[in-house]
Order: sequence, then structure tokens, then C-alpha cells
Amino acid sequence: MDKTAIKIITYFSGIEEFLIGLLLFTIPFGWTLSIVPLILFMTTLLVNIITKPNRPSKEKLFYFLPLLAIFVWETITLLYSSDVKNGIATLTTQLALIVSVTVFLFNNISPRTIKKGFYLFLLGCITSTAIMFGIAIFNSSSIVCDAFIFKPFFETSAHTLLDTDTNGYYFLGSKFSFFVHPAYAALMLGMAIFIILINLKSDSNTFASNNFWIVCLCLLGITIILFSLNGTLILSAAIVLSMLGILSTQKVLYIEKSRVLYTILLVFVALIIANPQTRLLAEVKTPESITKRIHITQSSLEIIKNHWLGGVGIGDDKTELIDTYNKLGHQELAARKFNSHNQFLTTWIQSGIIGILLLIWSLVTIVIRSHKKKEILLLVFAILTGVSFMFESMLLRYWGVITFTLFYGMLYFYSEKELVDKFE
Repeated sequence: MDKTAIKIITYFSGIEEFLIGLLLFTIPFGWTLSIVPLILFMTTLLVNIITKPNRPSKEKLFYFLPLLAIFVWETITLLYSSDVKNGIATLTTQLALIVSVTVFLFNNISPRTIKKGFYLFLLGCITSTAIMFGIAIFNSSSIVCDAFIFKPFFETSAHTLLDTDTNGYYFLGSKFSFFVHPAYAALMLGMAIFIILINLKSDSNTFASNNFWIVCLCLLGITIILFSLNGTLILSAAIVLSMLGILSTQKVLYIEKSRVLYTILLVFVALIIANPQTRLLAEVKTPESITKRIHITQSSLEIIKNHWLGGVGIGDDKTELIDTYNKLGHQELAARKFNSHNQFLTTWIQSGIIGILLLIWSLVTIVIRSHKKKEILLLVFAILTGVSFMFESMLLRYWGVITFTLFYGMLYFYSEKELVDKFE
């Protein structure tokens, strides 16, 4: 057998490690490719609970309790919802919270297994973005509609890279990020960027290789140019946190600290120049997408003002939003049945002050563990997730729930010491 094949086979120490690696590699490619690894991974851990039951520690209970509490409280709000059918549908979407809590609470996963999984996650991010780049370049450079190889999946009208119509960009938003929703893709790349930066450290606390910087800058450039405005903000948070974290804790060997600070400044300048979404802010009139978000936020706050204590119930949030849109004269929003596009507002509308406090508690527990274990990646995940929650109702979609809960659970077992070891 080929030596490379033998290395690949022997790289994983067991089926559980293989499934985690396969799952994390396929996550950047979206639901279609990752659903089978996800089912196999969850099934394996559920079988482990039956065959090798593991009693969770108090520390682990404290960490995972918020997710369980969120689901339980939202189930209670179903009692005063008039649209029970919609409420059950929403709870079905969030069943991943319960499944994830169960499998991670009653299983122990070694930090080394998480380490290998994160390396494969990086490989998945790089591979998926390379594929998206290739397809976007091909589509944007095509001048004949019939030349589109990927015609069933993309628009059939030809555009060029110099197209001034924002809707013509193949390097923007969902036209580029067709594997995963741009908000989720931005969160994943934000995590990937920081994992790479952690791996830039060697045993002597210096930057290990300029090759890692090249990969990191590629990911930064992809996110800056390609994703939506909230993706830009997620990236900005990742850049600031990672750079400041490195400057405060590491001795920089290859790059002087002043140059790193200049790099941060140049990245923000590039962000403003390169991102079509941010360029729109310079126009006289407010961009349509921003105007819609303002109206959505106003409508959401109007509902919260009247139902701040217990919310309207998990089944009535859509109906209340549509009624409020019509009341405030936003008929287009009502016709398209927009949700709040903000997880904090959505949770407050659905389950009131208790629901929003539980959601915030879930992020605070990550911060507490990050401080206790001195693991900065957990803090980064909490902040990036908080930014994502401000621009998308992630927990209303299966993929949003899965992305959040998987990283939430795996990061409990994460150890930076394992990540800075050489990749074997």
C-alpha cells in the first residue's frame, strides 16, 4: 500500500476521531456534504452513552446548562402561543441543542482529537473557498450565457469583474458563498483565521513560518472582499482580537510589532475600499438593504416594548412581526415575511426577558471558561458568535443551530497546548 495512504489511515486513532475530522472538514461545504458525517458522529456518541456511560462533572454541567435551559424555556412559551404548529416547527429546528448537549455532556473527547479535527476544518475552509473562487472567476469572466458550466446553480446573465451594478458581483454575499449562508461562512472563517494565528506559534513563542501568514492573509482577503457587511464586522473583530492577542502575549520574531499595527490599519483600509457593501455607504441615499434592516429592527423593538416580559411565545413571532410591519407601513417586509435578522431580538420576541438572559448566559459561560482555562479561542468564538447574532437569527435555521452547537460543544474540550504542537 502507498505510504501516503498508510499515513492517512493511521492518522486517526479510532472511528470517533475519524468522524469528527470528516465532519469538521465538510462543515464549510454546507448541509449536503456534512449531513451524513453529522448523523454518524452523533449516532456514535449516543451509542457511547449507552455502552460507556460517563457522569458529567459540575464544571461541564455549568457549561452546557444554558443550551438546555434555552430549549426548556422556549418549550414553556409554547403554552401561551396561539400558533402552536409554527412553535413546534421552530422547536424541531432547535432539537440540535438537546442532541448536542446530550452527546457532549455524557462523552469525553480528547483535546488531541479536537486538534486534529480543527486542522481538517482549516483544510475544509481553504478548499471550499478555493472552489468558490474558481467558480466566481469563471462566471464573472464569461461573456456568453451558454458558456456557464454551473448554469443550474447560478444566474445565466453574464457579468464582468468591472460591473458597477452591485447585484452583478459574483464575489459578493450569497453569489459567492453558495455552500453556506454568508453569515455562517464568515463565522467559520473568523474561527479558521484565529486557529491559523495560534499555529503560527512555535515552542519558542515565535512565529513559526511565513507560509502560515500567506494562508492567513488569503483567508482574510477572501472574507473582506467576498462576504456581506456582517461578515466584514466579524472579520474586523477577528483581526483586532488576534493581532492584539499576539502582540500582548507573544515575542514577534519575523515581523516587528509596529509593522503588525500598520497591517491592522491597512486591512481596515482595504476593507473599506474592496468590499462593495461598505462602498455603498458612501452614496447619498441609504442602501436598500440597510434601510430594510432599520425597519426590521424598529418593528422588532415595537413588539418587545409591548411584550418585554414573557415575549409573544415561540409560535407567534412571525405573525407578530408581519402585523407590525403592516402597522408601520412596511408592506414589502410583510409580504416577504422577514424575521428579525438578529438572534437577540428574535429570542426576546419569542421568549421575553428570560429567554434573552439565557441566550446571553450561553455566551458568558464560554467567556468564563476562556478566562479560567486561559484559552483565547473560546473568547474569540463568544465574540464572533455575538456579532453574528446581531445580524442573523442563526438559531431559526438548522445549519445555524448546528454550527453554533458543534463549536460550542467541541470548544469545551479544546486545549491551545495541543494546537501549538507540531502537526504530526
